[in-house]
Amino acid sequence: HGRALLAASAPDDTADTEEGEGDSAVDDEVSDNNVDPMALSMARSTISKRIGNIDRGESSARSAARFVAALIENSSLNLDKLQHLAIMTMYHSKLSLEDIAEIIYTLTFPPDQREDGLEQTHSGVTPWSTWCPPVTLVTQDGEKAYLPPIIVAAAERRCSQRVDVVGVCYGEEDKETDIEFPLSVPDGYYAYYEPQVRTPDDELSPFFAAMDSLRMSEDLTNAMKTVDDVDKKLSSTRRELTKLMEELRSSDASKYGVDGELFTMRDSCHTIESGKYEYEVCIFGKATQRDIGQKGGGTHLGSWEKVIMEDGHRTLKWDRGTKCWNGPVRSAEVSVTCGQSTKILSADEPETCRYVFTMESPIACDEQ
Repeated sequence: HGRALLAASAPDDTADTEEGEGDSAVDDEVSDNNVDPMALSMARSTISKRIGNIDRGESSARSAARFVAALIENSSLNLDKLQHLAIMTMYHSKLSLEDIAEIIYTLTFPPDQREDGLEQTHSGVTPWSTWCPPVTLVTQDGEKAYLPPIIVAAAERRCSQRVDVVGVCYGEEDKETDIEFPLSVPDGYYAYYEPQVRTPDDELSPFFAAMDSLRMSEDLTNAMKTVDDVDKKLSSTRRELTKLMEELRSSDASKYGVDGELFTMRDSCHTIESGKYEYEVCIFGKATQRDIGQKGGGTHLGSWEKVIMEDGHRTLKWDRGTKCWNGPVRSAEVSVTCGQSTKILSADEPETCRYVFTMESPIACDEQ
């Protein structure tokens, strides 16, 4: 019935109207009938939520049915496993004792076992009309058993809560008539009551106290969170490493040197002071000469050109710098030797506007 209500209240999108005209027509109809659109929206939301609850419950029931079917198929069906399933379902669902009692009695006395012969599919039958008032002795497969007193007492309370509920029939004869959409959906609408969450005062809660005590301590919880954070960082680092390796493989090998050694130094800059000047060389960038203390600008000594390997020795080169007055175009080169850290050791100008530096770096230690 809830799905029928939602369908009846939905805008008619089948008409050949311009975009937005359908919603406008619905709004006009709501306005003409003096219906509060906010109340209508809230009612639709409530019905949708309750239908979702029913769908999830049915899905969980089907999952449990598959579990039981698997036990039967594997000839491993035993009472202990079914009891464990029932106990863990009650514990994790956090249902109140009255709701659990209602489930037990409804499963024990389904509508198709009523003495008056009404079928289970008849929507006018409520679950409580089948088994209220609750009995204490049940017979199944020829065996008699007494239900636990705590369940019987909870079922009696539930019957007293539902004593005035009347089943609402929605059959074939109603499908041809208009459905009036409600503007409020109270608990119990069409005999549907939302399950109640088990509280600490619930009589069932003491039975699960031992299971509650098995919860992890705060220290263990924090430790596991730390492990999760480390795992996430590790995964992120691995993804970054994979990305860098892919970038390295897809790039021109000669750009990063014979073994890709310059990849870790990419876009790094290194400086040294010599005389009244400060020199700066940037890997894959520019080489610059400035007066000591100068914050920007300077003389352009060249742009990155390449790295060459001759006789096991690496040389970094910058070319096409600013042309010297009455001389050649400036250029720079760095001769790299093995060292624990990367730093420029010396700067020289052996020829006019040709600048030569020495650098030590771990990237050269593989040749030692």
